[in-house]
Order: sequence, then C-alpha cells, then structure tokens
Amino acid sequence: MKDTHTIILEEIKNEIKNVDGPSVIWIRGSPGIKKSALAASIANRLVDQKRHVISFRFDRTDSTITTSALWRTVACDLARLFPSLRQQLAQGDLGRSSSDVDRLFKSLIEEPLSVLVDTIPCEELPVIVIDALDECGGLRHDAPGKKDLQDLLHMLKRWIQVDHLKKLKLFITSRPEHSIAFPDSISIHDIPSGHGVKLEDSVSNDICTFLQSRLVDMQMETAWITEALKYLVPGAAGIFIWVQGIISVMGTMIYAKQPLSDDVLVMLPGVKTGKSNVMPLIRKGLASVIGSGDILHFHHKSFEDYLLSTLFQQDLPELSVIQDRGHHKRELAMLCLKTLVSPKLYFNMCNLDSSVIKNADIQPDVKSAISPLNFIFISILGRPSCSYSV
Repeated sequence: MKDTHTIILEEIKNEIKNVDGPSVIWIRGSPGIKKSALAASIANRLVDQKRHVISFRFDRTDSTITTSALWRTVACDLARLFPSLRQQLAQGDLGRSSSDVDRLFKSLIEEPLSVLVDTIPCEELPVIVIDALDECGGLRHDAPGKKDLQDLLHMLKRWIQVDHLKKLKLFITSRPEHSIAFPDSISIHDIPSGHGVKLEDSVSNDICTFLQSRLVDMQMETAWITEALKYLVPGAAGIFIWVQGIISVMGTMIYAKQPLSDDVLVMLPGVKTGKSNVMPLIRKGLASVIGSGDILHFHHKSFEDYLLSTLFQQDLPELSVIQDRGHHKRELAMLCLKTLVSPKLYFNMCNLDSSVIKNADIQPDVKSAISPLNFIFISILGRPSCSYSV
C-alpha cells in the first residue's frame, strides 16, 4: 500500500545501491507480517529502476521446490539475462538431476559468476531475491528435508565469503528460526510484532495509515476515526481481545478435521454465550486473520503455523493453551458427547425410504435435519456403515 513500509524500503534501496555494503540483506519476522509483500515491492522497484532481478520463493506445501530448484532457476535467469554465459551454463548440471547440491552450485552459480563480475559493473549485476527461506524443505520434517535447508544455508554463507559472489546482492526473507543463522557481516532487518511493537515504531504508523484509509473508505466521520485509531492501532499488535472464546475457537479451527460454522463453535465448552451470541465479537477480534464467510478459516496458513510455533509461546505465554492438542481434542469430544445424548439424534431421523441412496438424491429438507454436530461426530469418529445411523 502506498505510504507504508517507506522507511525499510528506503533503507534496503540504499543498501542495494551501496556496492561496498553487505552482500546479504535479511528481512526476518513472524508469520503474517507481509514479508513476501516486502520482497515483491523491492523486486518491483528494482525492475522499475531497470535493475536485473532474479526472484525465487520457497513453498512449504511443494516438496519439489528445493535448493537444487533454486540454483537451477537462478542459472536459467542468468542465461536469459547474459547470453555470454549460456555456453558455460550449458556445460554445467542444469539439465541433470544431481543429489550433490554443492557441485551443482559451483558449476551453475559460482564458476559462471566469476566470469560475469569481471565483465560488467557491479551496479548492473542482478539482485537475487529469495523469499520464505525458512520454508526450504517444505513440510518434510525428515532427514532429507532438514538437510536441504542445511545445504542452502551452507551455500549462502559461502556466498558471503567468496570475493566475486560478494559483488552480487542477495535479498532474503524468513521467519526468525533458530536453525537459520548468518555471520555478523550481513545486514539484518527485524520487523517487530506482538509485544515487540511500540506506538512509535514505523510498523505502528503503517497500521495507522492502513486503518485510516479503510475507515475513510467506509465514510466514517473524522472524529470517530480519530477515536477508533487510538483504540485499534495499539491493539493491532495483539489480536486476542476476547481471550477465552478466541482460544477455544482458534484451537478447534486448527485441530478439527473439517471447517466449522458458528452454530457449532458456540457450543464449545470454552465459548460462554450467556444470553447473547459471542461469535460476532470473536469474529471481530479475529477479523485480520480469518475469512468473513459462514465457515471460519484462516486467511493464511502461516498464521496457524505461528500459533503452533515456539515464537508464539515466547510472545504470548499466557495463551499457550492454544497449542494444547489434548485440551482441544477434549473439547471436540465434548461436542461428540453432546451429539450422542441429543434428542435430535435418533434412528432414521431423516425419514429415508431406503438405506441405499445417492447424495445427489438427498433433498434439502433431508440435509437440514442433520445437525452440524452430527458431522463433527462423523469426522472425528469415522463414518458409520449404515446411513440410517446418521
């Protein structure tokens, strides 16, 4: 958004222009703080300035996006940008599958760049943007997945040490994982979140700019906007306003085997409704991270990852019950027990004429006879063999 992240974007622009400065620029921060948006903004600005950019993004859901894929992508873009390198790159490992990532790196990146940096000025060399470094290895928690990340970190550290590689700028984004570490010679930009955010921080100013723009679009009165910002901006760093209900809702959203509606969530033991429906309040408190539809879901998988991370425990230890799988499974079990003793659950409650019936033939009034809690019961305990039992 215009007029946001102006300070950090200006700092990074100056560091990239400084040929004698650090060769690696690292943006790190918690999930959901728009690191990828920053990476895209920086890449777009460089392209607008006629600077060559090579961009690559890891994805935890795609196991084919590996360290080897990164260096092959970089090599392909180098060949596209600099025809003089094509013959040398064609003799490397570009077209062959190799488990020796170190050899691939040397033949596709290190050796060709030793020729390139001697033929063109440093300011014309490409900037390499690597987004979501922490997602290297994907969802694999096995030895190969961990080794893939370790191999990449080894090569990036080598990048800092080799003279001709240091002439190219590497821009990296990642979460602040303990497994990711670099020498002190690189440039690190930490984006604060949670309790680390102060009102005088630039990120608070960005939040204020964003909220003010949206409230103006909603045609709110100026006086009301001023008062609203006083409340919303400080609270933006920590979204847990209605703690007890939000913990129950988010924990169940994570550990349930299917998406859940408000009608189900209000029946959780931890969600105290009293005489009123508390779900609109909970939805309001989580508006920045959940969708607005009938079925609750997180906008971004990274927010769920953050809730389950050690970083979340450090930021908000008082809310660590969110990570208590047993607690939320017990709440789901209570929902199942409520279903079992419910008078709405009885033999052939849908008045079906036959035990063999296609889903397409089920009438809307038949589907409406099945309580949402019954679907919870099915998803957790397994689908019964007889449709009458449903």
